Amino acid sequence: MAVILPAVTLTRRTLLRGLVAAAAVPALTPSLAFATSGRKWHPGHYFWPSEPAWSADVQRRHFAALDTVAANPYVTGIKIAFHWSDFEAARGDYSPGFRIIDAYLAKLDAMDKFLMVHVNERSFGGSAAVYPRYVADNGWVITRPSGATWTGGLDSTARMWQPAVMDRLIALSRAFATRYDGHPRFEQFSLGETAMGVPGRHGFSTEAWRTELKRWFTESKKAWPSTYLRLNANVIDNDEAMRDLITHCVDGGGVTVGGPNPEPPTPSITRFITANRVFRGDDGGEDLRGRIPWTGEVQAKGLGSRFPQTPGEIFAYHHDTMHASHMVWLHNTRTGGTPQRWSTGILPYINSIRGRVHTARPAGANPMA
Repeated sequence: MAVILPAVTLTRRTLLRGLVAAAAVPALTPSLAFATSGRKWHPGHYFWPSEPAWSADVQRRHFAALDTVAANPYVTGIKIAFHWSDFEAARGDYSPGFRIIDAYLAKLDAMDKFLMVHVNERSFGGSAAVYPRYVADNGWVITRPSGATWTGGLDSTARMWQPAVMDRLIALSRAFATRYDGHPRFEQFSLGETAMGVPGRHGFSTEAWRTELKRWFTESKKAWPSTYLRLNANVIDNDEAMRDLITHCVDGGGVTVGGPNPEPPTPSITRFITANRVFRGDDGGEDLRGRIPWTGEVQAKGLGSRFPQTPGEIFAYHHDTMHASHMVWLHNTRTGGTPQRWSTGILPYINSIRGRVHTARPAGANPMA
């Protein structure tokens, strides 16, 4: 794929805004034509290689995995989830993120597949490298003390319930939208899950977190008129708070819902997830299935030793119970047995159902050629 190198004239004002490196990254010229209105809509099965930090070796492994499904019409694309610091090197310098995403889009453009992008703004592995240096230097990161236990295995997080921190994630969203909202291969953009296992003594409150998360969606929807944002909803306070959050975020369209947690074991669910229950109206509210897109995701639960499920059982839940339009499968090479591994269980199952998902276009997902 040819990359056009435009002439770039840098003004002093541009330098002051910290956009020098970003401006030096040339824009992609995708081969797929697209309309200028409506939202991109490419339902199907995506895979997620769970490697949170970008490196050249990681990218090579991802590309090798893509090569194995390049001619497979039932695998629609890939989800990448890298650290905030991989996407923003210094305050306002998004050039590393642009280079990463450009490379994936060029690869996907050559094989007619699509990209989901997720920004890790917290850590379940204790790495300070998750955050741009300026974020840590400003005291905007809290880390689990040694010996302490935080809910969900959280090790560190940016203080996203504080407006100054969320301002930076809004700025990142706007910068990426300027470059990629019009790209037809860029399918979804997201932050982390709604669950936030931080003790209140760190200045955290769920009310403040909901307020700032709502603000991110309000501002990001303005910036991404052609691309779906994803609300990674699982738990937050109670049913009423979750419905309020979902309702705010999906208002006006442009948002797909669906977090990292299934409700196993199926079909007799014993592990209910607040967002999933609320989405299908089990709280007594409106059933959003078929009206708002659901992105199903399969991480370790359901594939490992806890709640082991077959791909068929997992898919039946997301397809029949949640009406998923997009399915994200862990590219699992280590956990569980033969039925739970990508190459021996998941991919053969996707092939056996011919990539079936709910493809009906919801309101706000207008045709794009």
